[in-house]
Amino acid sequence: MSTTRANSVNRSKTQGRAGQGTTRRSSSSSYPASRKGQTSSKKHRNSRKNNKTQNIARLLTAMVALLAVIFLLFRCSTKEETSYESSTAVFGKNGKVRVVSVEDFDPELYSEKELDGVIREELSKYNKGEKRIDLEAFFVKDGKAYLELVYDSCDDYVQFNQLGMFNGTVKDALAQGYSFDSVLSATSTEDSSKILSANDLESLGDHQAIFVMEPMDLVVPRRILYAGSNLSITDNRSAIVSGNVSRDEPAVIIMK
Repeated sequence: MSTTRANSVNRSKTQGRAGQGTTRRSSSSSYPASRKGQTSSKKHRNSRKNNKTQNIARLLTAMVALLAVIFLLFRCSTKEETSYESSTAVFGKNGKVRVVSVEDFDPELYSEKELDGVIREELSKYNKGEKRIDLEAFFVKDGKAYLELVYDSCDDYVQFNQLGMFNGTVKDALAQGYSFDSVLSATSTEDSSKILSANDLESLGDHQAIFVMEPMDLVVPRRILYAGSNLSITDNRSAIVSGNVSRDEPAVIIMK
């Protein structure tokens, strides 16, 4: 743009602004009632704005309170479901296995959030969209980490953890090479004079048996008939670890 054109445009803008200023002053002095109306309208708008702000604040407060209640209900529900104080495997009639792992938690090694992320990542890799393992609960309390997972089957547990576990008939267990040595000489829960022998296993071929290769308490779907020497029966469907449990000395239960 040339200098002459720029000066011409600037003069036009200046004159326009001067004219606008004169008009506004004339209008103000000629119509004082209109100015009062504008003031009243402004107060009304401010009042509506304040009311709206207060309503939003009340709504947010109500939402925060509701979310707090939901959070507390979730946490209480989760802790009630994960009520075991030691690692426990709960076997369902449908073949699913609910495993609650209870381990010491050291916040100096990793945070609860970091551990939660690792667990979810590993489950996602294994499930690949099929959800063969479901994360039911994970939280840290009193220096302990509680993890509750539901496996579709023992096979999923074995593949995910690289640890042994069996849930099937006595006949199938024998065929797959499982040893019942730890349960031999156990006393029958039906008859205290009956002691399990190797010869009895054949007659129990269709009974359900469970093997676990690591220390954990067991809850089973049917009445316990025999339990291994490293388990103590606490009721007709539960047993707790009372001795060494390992791959060489599995915890074994035979059900009625």
